Amino acid sequence: MRWAILFVLFFARTVMAIQFQSVAALSPFIMDSLAITLTEIGILIGLFSGPGIIVAVAGGAVASWFGDKRTVIASLVLMVVGAAIFTTTTTLAWAVAGRIISAVGGLVLNVLMTKMVIDWFAGRNVSTALAIFISSWPVGIALGLLILPPIAANADLRTAWMALTFLTVAALLLFAFVYKVPPGAVPGNARISFSALPWTPLAFAAVLWGLYNCAFAMIFSFGTLVLADRGMPVIAASSAISFYIIAGAISIPVGGWLA
Repeated sequence: MRWAILFVLFFARTVMAIQFQSVAALSPFIMDSLAITLTEIGILIGLFSGPGIIVAVAGGAVASWFGDKRTVIASLVLMVVGAAIFTTTTTLAWAVAGRIISAVGGLVLNVLMTKMVIDWFAGRNVSTALAIFISSWPVGIALGLLILPPIAANADLRTAWMALTFLTVAALLLFAFVYKVPPGAVPGNARISFSALPWTPLAFAAVLWGLYNCAFAMIFSFGTLVLADRGMPVIAASSAISFYIIAGAISIPVGGWLA
């Protein structure tokens, strides 16, 4: 049962990663469609992580009151709404709105699903399960680079956004109907004690995790544009960057197994 649950969580986070990467993967098409520059593309990319600490902490508090599953379902609904806005948008303002809505859902989902993996695997292969779960991020980014540009090139940008919306709806339905709360999980209405948190190790871990992700994201966020600017076709450029992500996806589970 818990490995089926891990698959559900893995799939949902993979879709979240595809949403994150969608702007970078489709950036040449977005720049033409919305008549914007690389600066605006950078803003759209950054907006997914911009709300960061505020949304993550607030989402954790909401989950402690209303329960993890209901909060994640609400987060996935926000991601569906954000993706749907991109499907119909013709202005930068609406693109920003859709990106922020998706980001709020994605950031909360990212935090709570990590907790869900620990709840299900605590004391039983938790390192391996977490490594597999975390690898969903590079897998989703690689899939976004491989899938979305060919769809936009062979059909149009709107079709690519519709495909992303469909994937997000699938993640929502799969999670809503398959995920079960693990035995002994903390129910809603739990009290939060911020003073009891180990702030010093949390701060060091957060800084290291942030620096790592910043360096990692720079390549897959702008690598496609850099290669395309040097004359490589967009689809080929996206595929080339995806190999960088695939290497990360392979190494993360190996690291978890070694740990």
